[in-house]
Amino acid sequence: YNYYGTHATANNDWNFFYPGSISGTFKWADAYINQIWLNANLQAANLQLLMSVGSIPYNADGYALLEAAAADPINAALDFGAIRTGVTLSESQIAQVRNAIGIDVSGSITAKGYYYFVKPATAQIRAARTSPSITFYYTDGGSIQKIELASIEIE
Repeated sequence: YNYYGTHATANNDWNFFYPGSISGTFKWADAYINQIWLNANLQAANLQLLMSVGSIPYNADGYALLEAAAADPINAALDFGAIRTGVTLSESQIAQVRNAIGIDVSGSITAKGYYYFVKPATAQIRAARTSPSITFYYTDGGSIQKIELASIEIE
């Protein structure tokens, strides 16, 4: 169960939604909302890129343009805390990413908080002029939702 409640001290009061759990793929409301925000801003950055350059080639230069376009939303997410650096991935998480893209990028994900992967386009993708496969892996890291503190006097 969740609740929305008011908490107060002698000098302050706050409103909280606790614990913030939701059903579905995402366990927590903040992670879900952050994902929506991130996807919307990455999409807007991609559209801005398409409108501002004459052509995006299917090569390293083009893929670098795609990643550069994502920099502002990524940096905003890092500043806000939607993406966290320093999160250690489990062996299972490392294996999932490695199996998906063929290399271990866990060090980069831990250090930067994310990994932007563009799979080189096949001849069929280039001929159809469709999007190369792009995957953005990032760490949320969670958030402390409850603080319990023992205050012990020593005389």
